[in-house]
Amino acid sequence: MVVMYSQLTQEVRIVLTGTTLEHITYQITTQDGQLIRKGKLVPGSQSYNVSTKGLPSGKYVFTTELCSQPFEKRGIFDS
Repeated sequence: MVVMYSQLTQEVRIVLTGTTLEHITYQITTQDGQLIRKGKLVPGSQSYNVSTKGLPSGKYVFTTELCSQPFEKRGIFDS
């Protein structure tokens, strides 16, 4: 599983090595563990996009049963 964050689309992109046959649960937390958002990725695909629109700029962690990946969301005017 590869997890990447795109500042342009404001999405976390998840790419699996094969098509999943089961739901994958995920959560987005702050770096200190505060839950921000959670959900499930539906089976039957090899790649997914999870939107982070509406979240303020900051550092977050995207976590599934398989991996955990930190990312930073920056606004247009953040340096």
